[in-house]
Amino acid sequence: MSQMNSYCVFNIGDQRVGINMTCVREIIDPSVIEAVPVPLAPGFMRGLFNLRGQILPLLDLAPFVGTKAAAARTSDRALVVERGDFRFATTGQRIDTVQAHDKTFQPVADAALHPALDALATSERGKFQVIHLDRLEACLSQAMKFSELTA
Repeated sequence: MSQMNSYCVFNIGDQRVGINMTCVREIIDPSVIEAVPVPLAPGFMRGLFNLRGQILPLLDLAPFVGTKAAAARTSDRALVVERGDFRFATTGQRIDTVQAHDKTFQPVADAALHPALDALATSERGKFQVIHLDRLEACLSQAMKFSELTA
């Protein structure tokens, strides 16, 4: 049985991606983020910041979705994503909320190269690639372990 879900879609560089809205806690202005760099952290870890008493990592998801990060723009916003104990913030452009039916999902081209992506979805406002948070968490964990080995 197919199901309609809401997604928060946004651009990371030239890539249009989406995260299920059940995991998007809020969208904030990046001016409230004063990320402190973490020494020896991998490049995708832009730093840690305090959001109302909670310390969150600010992550660049570009390497995990197959694009290069775009230069920061004043139109950027930050998404705070939370699924259980997995919490982070990331920036994006052109943030929107859309509905997509899972029957529109298609396999992602080069899925082996971008395991954090689940499917290519179609909504009333165009196509986007769905970020699978379990896979993203596993990719981040592996990248952190690899960076520890090479440090």
